[in-house]
Amino acid sequence: MTFLKSAGVDTRNLWWKYDVESSTLMVSDVEQGSRLAEALQKDEFNISLVQFEQPKPAVVVSPLVQMRAQPSHQSELLSQAALGEAMLVYDRLENWLHVQSVDGYVGWIWFENIQFETYFSNCMALQPLEYVYRDETFQKPLIPLFAGAKLFKSGLNFCTLPDGRQGFVKNDVLSQLSEKQNEVDVSLLISDAFRFSGLPYLWGGSRGTALDCSGFMQLIFGFQGITLPRDASQQALLCQEDHPYQYLFSGKIGNESTDYLAKGALLFFSTQNRVTHVGLSLGDGRFIHASDSVKVNSLLEADEAFAPERKETFSFAIHLA
Repeated sequence: MTFLKSAGVDTRNLWWKYDVESSTLMVSDVEQGSRLAEALQKDEFNISLVQFEQPKPAVVVSPLVQMRAQPSHQSELLSQAALGEAMLVYDRLENWLHVQSVDGYVGWIWFENIQFETYFSNCMALQPLEYVYRDETFQKPLIPLFAGAKLFKSGLNFCTLPDGRQGFVKNDVLSQLSEKQNEVDVSLLISDAFRFSGLPYLWGGSRGTALDCSGFMQLIFGFQGITLPRDASQQALLCQEDHPYQYLFSGKIGNESTDYLAKGALLFFSTQNRVTHVGLSLGDGRFIHASDSVKVNSLLEADEAFAPERKETFSFAIHLA
């Protein structure tokens, strides 16, 4: 398959479908779709092929990688990737690489953060921040380890990093990687969510010590081997039988409902007819989400944690069980 760039919009990150009967173009990202439509109207439809005809497999070798919208350190932060995560590289512009992560997201990362090779991992880091140490005294850190990082662990504490270095991790830092699945352990999902209580909000944050709302959901589902798409607007499509992210897992993941009281439901909030926020229901009207920080709020007025702006913008829930 040949991938194209047109008018600055990378079509790999834009799912679209044209409805002939209504003459309506439906897109998974309203902002990208608007930019593409505007460029077409202005005859700015400049098309160029990506540099590599075939994507090159790569692995993240830095503790935490920033994925940018454009090849610049000042560009918008789109997402993040942690040590040991797989990437596909499609293009290069000077010292920047145009990559696609396992969730299908596309962006630019600095070339020093990855190596062009594959890496077998069997464990994932669960805590916001821990360390790989130089020896079993656990006194001399070798490298930071952010939540979502993937390592190959052999023996009780011994691990091998993607760049070949070896080190030691504490017993409770890593969890065995789960097989790809659709079933969700709701109790585990909620307990994992509370690992991140109090962490600050960061637009584009999806790993480590600062998160945005959809990155938070993606991270805790990932602990159970479930790959969610990156954005809240994309995650909101997971209740559909025929959704555009079936390559991440088979079939739909739950049922749409207006009931926000169910424990473990994904709660979606909309502004101007577009899903812009997501949180995880704790039951009884409460939910945990990344807003100005990772915190618990409620949709019930009698609750001291009531968030009126969230009640006003609540759209629907996806029940996982």
